[in-house]
Amino acid sequence: MGYSYYDYSYTTMDDLKRLAKKSTERLTKKGLLLEPVHLVGNKIAKNWWGISWIDNLEKYSDYSNRLPRGKKYLKSDCILDLKIKKGRIDAIVQGSSSKPYEVCVNIKVLNKEKIEDIVQLCENKIESIENLINGKFPDTLKEVFIGKNGLFPSPNEIEFDCSCPDYASLCKHVASVLYAIGAKFDTDPRLFFELRGIDVNQFIKKAVDNSIEKLLVEKKKSERVIAEEDMDRLFGI
Repeated sequence: MGYSYYDYSYTTMDDLKRLAKKSTERLTKKGLLLEPVHLVGNKIAKNWWGISWIDNLEKYSDYSNRLPRGKKYLKSDCILDLKIKKGRIDAIVQGSSSKPYEVCVNIKVLNKEKIEDIVQLCENKIESIENLINGKFPDTLKEVFIGKNGLFPSPNEIEFDCSCPDYASLCKHVASVLYAIGAKFDTDPRLFFELRGIDVNQFIKKAVDNSIEKLLVEKKKSERVIAEEDMDRLFGI
């Protein structure tokens, strides 16, 4: 069975939402623990991680013609379930048929050497975990992530598959999942590190400047200076 242009053109967002709601109820009754992706407002992403993920995808000509179709499905609450783990995303996406489709996206995990290089480059360069989560760190580090050979994947590092009958590998359901990943990163950027095979705890430990430790060091220095001044006064120096 081939891809039907009619199905794509005349399935409204209201139709998709109605089908998605029915499928969600049906899957929940079967005992599935769903992790749906629902947008708040019209923007898919609002912070640096989500925005950068989407910008990275859209800059590749391989995806430019087919990606936009996925926005309709994401904005229609068609991502019934999306789970991210090391090197893989599994999703359930509602389409124009009553039965939703299964989508799998594989992302190549970074090798050990590259991870170590990234961790070293970021060591003590980020002031707090909050800044890391919000993408508020030096532009030089942003280039480490989004630049050539950075942490964001290139098309040859991404493979995908969908159970729908569309002959194209990058169907609208896959496209909606690729955008939905950006929405997930927008709320929890730690998932990005997990996807690419980076130990987020190790990364945070190395990258985030320990302000408490710095304050303790400064406190000890101040106490030493005060103690020296007291000794000077004691001996009349």
